[in-house]
Order: sequence, then C-alpha cells, then structure tokens
Amino acid sequence: MMLYVAALFYPKAKLWVHGRRNWKAQLAAAISDRGPWIWFHVASLGEFEQGRNLLEAMKTHRPDVHILLTFFSPSGYEVRKNYALASHVAYLPLDHPRTAQAFVEIVQPVFTVFVKYELWLNYLSELRRRQLPAILISASVTPDSKFFTSPLARLYKDAFLAFEAIFTQEEASVKLLRDFSQHPQVISSSDTRYDRVLDTRERFEPLPEIERFVRGRPCLIGGSTWPVGEKLLLDMFEKIGQETDFCMILAPHEISASRIQQGMDRYPHESLTYSQLAELKDAHRILWIDNIGLLSRIYYYGDLAYIGGGFKGGLHNVLEAVAFGCPVSFGPRFANRPEAELLIANGGAVAHETADTFAQWVLDWYKSKPHQARLRATNRRFVEERAGATEQILQYWLSKHN
Repeated sequence: MMLYVAALFYPKAKLWVHGRRNWKAQLAAAISDRGPWIWFHVASLGEFEQGRNLLEAMKTHRPDVHILLTFFSPSGYEVRKNYALASHVAYLPLDHPRTAQAFVEIVQPVFTVFVKYELWLNYLSELRRRQLPAILISASVTPDSKFFTSPLARLYKDAFLAFEAIFTQEEASVKLLRDFSQHPQVISSSDTRYDRVLDTRERFEPLPEIERFVRGRPCLIGGSTWPVGEKLLLDMFEKIGQETDFCMILAPHEISASRIQQGMDRYPHESLTYSQLAELKDAHRILWIDNIGLLSRIYYYGDLAYIGGGFKGGLHNVLEAVAFGCPVSFGPRFANRPEAELLIANGGAVAHETADTFAQWVLDWYKSKPHQARLRATNRRFVEERAGATEQILQYWLSKHN
C-alpha cells in the first residue's frame, strides 16, 4: 500500500507500480505456446550486467531457448526493456504465494538463474515444489548478512536449499553458506562481473565526443555519484585545480537536472553537460553526463576514478573502471564489495573521507609517471586473473541440462 501512495509523488515508485499492472495477462500473452524458457531474474541494471555474459553464452549454446528476463527495479527495467536476446522483459510481481504459483505456472521455466542477493522466498518455494532447477550466481555473504541474522533466517535457509547449486564470488562465502544451509553444492567460482567488464574492455567502442572533451588531458571519472561524492569531487578539484591540468567527468547515479545545475554553478565557466557538447570550448574542464548507458565505456578515457555509494547505501561497481586500469577511490563504506578490500590490499584502490586526502592521492599519482604505469598494470591484471566464472557456470549447466 505504501508503494501505491508513493507512486502519487515519486516517478520511480510510479514506474514500479504501473509496470506490474496486468502482469498476468501480459506474461501469458508473451509466453503463449513458445518454449522452452530460461528465466533470468535480476534486481537492477548492475545485476543484469553481472549475469549478462552467462545469459548470452547460454543463448548461444541453445538458440532454441527463449529468455525471460525479469527486474525488480525500474532503473534496470527501463534501460533494458528492449534487450534483444530476451523474448520477454518484465517486472517481477511481488513475492506472494498465489502470485508466485501463477507466475511459475505460466512460465514453467526449464532453468532459472537468480543473481547475487535475489532470494524471493515464495518463487523459490514454488520452483522447488515443481522440481524446476534453479541456480544462484555471484552470491556473496558476510557473517552479518541479513540471511543469517534476520528473524526470517529459517526461511532464507530453505530458500538457499531451493537452488540446485550456488556459485559464490569468493571462498569465504562458500563456508558461510554451507554452514548455514547445509547445501551440498556451494561452489566458489569468482564473480561473473569480472568476465563482463573484461568483455566490455575487449569490445570497446570509442566515444569521439568524450575524446574531444578530454583532449589528452589527465582525466578523473566520477562514476555513479551521489551528492556527497559530488561535493567531495568538486572540493578536491578546487584543491588541485591550480597545480594540474586535470579534467573531470561526473556521471550521477540518478540524473537530476537541478542537482547537475547546482554542481555546475560552482564552476560555471568550466562546466557543461554531455547534451551541450556541441558548445565545447577550451575552458571546459568538467563534464556532467546527463544521459544513461555510457559510463562503462567512459572509463576508458579515465586515468583515475571515484566510484559513488561508499558513504551510505552501498558502493557501486568499481570493476568497470578497474578493467581499464583506473586506480579507484571511494568512500569508507565498501563492505558490500569484496573486491574493494582486495583492491586496497593490492594498492589499486583507496578509501577517502575528506577532500584533502583525496587531493593528495590525485597529486601523488600526477607527479610520478612510473607510479601511474604501475597502478594501471596492477588493476588491469587484477581483473584478468579473476575472470572465468561465466565459463565455469556455463559448463555446469551444459553438463546437467543440455
């Protein structure tokens, strides 16, 4: 009920509610007599990218199979609702016993893939009841994860047991999940995001308009930023502005014209948006990205990167930048990203809370060419050494269900 009230005031909530209207009729019409179907469910755009290489590999091996792709969040659905390899893209209806029963009855998936944290208790129970195989990929848990500490822990245990196999990002998650669920098939496979970002790097397509803005200058990319991070970046930029020829590209996690304008007002003569690039002048040093879908390619043009979400909520994807060799910075809250801690230990990432320490990190990089080359090589290698999860999971599926 609260979401329906929120839909009156918030565009994202409105999309969430309206996208689920008449879901049963729409799903039944899409499924029709076609089949068989593989069902991929992801929370949002980041999880879609996390599972995308596996989806595409499965479709390549079984072109006769139809793909049902479901999202929880509008920020994923609205970007990928026309994804070409999926026969149908939809919002996942709320997790209610009768809804889950009707949904699974219509689709009857021959195989289901959930990504990372997606434990929909009623849907998994229904899949298990019908003996329809499902796997969880890129799972990652810590000792204080909600699955272990919630009053619903017993139900989460049953949900994990509904999966035929669970593939985790790291070995520590294997032990935690085995001890908690007693599941016999918990397998360490690394994170499929390594494969995705490596694939993005290998298939890179240039962005000439970004290249014209950068013009060979050292460039810092602010990716998936929030207001607190944008203030940090602009404060840092003020401190290094007289000592360097840095330019900066900021890509907010949620595009807000008023927020972008507020940031541009700090440097009115040096700032412009992506949609204004036809007006590019030599004085412009700060570019605000006011559209979606470009960030993973923009990192190619970066020398350093700041990734948003590390001050509250959760840190966003650092690997897209790291794949191109960017040393990365983020806020102090990064427990949701195991790779962040590994990157810090490797020297390829730093957590910052103040503009002073951030500025010093940037200046230290700027003043040493050998240091720059070393960090770039370290981060590119970091991704390359951890790739391979997609192939491992694909081979599991082929051996069991093909």
